[in-house]
Amino acid sequence: MSPDFQQGDAASQLEFIEHKILPLDVVPEWGCEEVENASLMREALGIMEFRDAAVLIGLIRRATGLNVLLTVRAEAMRSHAGQVSFPGGRVDDSDASVVHAALRELQEETGIPEMLVRPMGVLPPMATISGYQVVPVVAEIESDHRIEMNPREVSAVFEAPLDWLLNTANLEYREIGMGTHSRKIPQYIIHADYAPYPIWGATAMMLQNLRAHLEKNT
Repeated sequence: MSPDFQQGDAASQLEFIEHKILPLDVVPEWGCEEVENASLMREALGIMEFRDAAVLIGLIRRATGLNVLLTVRAEAMRSHAGQVSFPGGRVDDSDASVVHAALRELQEETGIPEMLVRPMGVLPPMATISGYQVVPVVAEIESDHRIEMNPREVSAVFEAPLDWLLNTANLEYREIGMGTHSRKIPQYIIHADYAPYPIWGATAMMLQNLRAHLEKNT
């Protein structure tokens, strides 16, 4: 990771991130071949078409640096129940864009309104085993927000330090079967303060994609 990023304060880190990630205006069109994991999902699981979805990687200024907002999905959810994720979900017909979908889902799950969120950019879409192509929207969330959790969708909301999540020393890998294929999937080690729940799978992969963008030279 760049020393400029590691040594900067929260404001300079946000500026650095915004410069490194993709701008919001690239969102509308991606070809299927450009979606990460799409070929694996087709070959291993036979998923030929992917529905649009969005998640919000929310960054919050704290005294110790930037934190990332994470949720634990409710046990009653039809997919990925009990797993750590970013706020998000499918893009509805009423959504003007994937950015709007991410903001809507954030408010539905955590009660944080759009007026307290500043979208900064996006990461490339990722295909998931549930048949979605998910666009991660990176945004700053005002630090004085208040959580009003929706228990039908999430069972917990917590924050983890961004610098801890970007440190590959906190990662391990688990091999999972995917149809006729197998793949090593990143998983963060359990940390009583930072990661009291297992953070793995697509959520961990999106965080590693963010790290990769921050390490690019251009």
